[in-house]
Amino acid sequence: MSEHPTVDADDMADDIATLTMLREQKDAIAAAEKVVTERIKHRLEQADAEDLRVNGDVAVTWRHTSSKRLDQAKLKENYPEAVAACQSTTTTRRFVVTAKTND
Repeated sequence: MSEHPTVDADDMADDIATLTMLREQKDAIAAAEKVVTERIKHRLEQADAEDLRVNGDVAVTWRHTSSKRLDQAKLKENYPEAVAACQSTTTTRRFVVTAKTND
């Protein structure tokens, strides 16, 4: 018996299979997007350009930007008491699909 509250929901099997399929499709789309993005970036790098034009119009820009980030490791190293005083614990629920689909 599980230590966590559970519910039997055999009627949700199709929804779980659909969710799994959609996640797989999303991963495949993300991989394809990465390939195309890298191809476009490569063209921009070859030309040492920041803008890519298609039919005379700027279709893509790839520019350098600067931002400031908090170096948490350095902060913890130099000011451990301040970090400890400012830390808080939060609780969230994590949604994980563990079912194996029948292909």
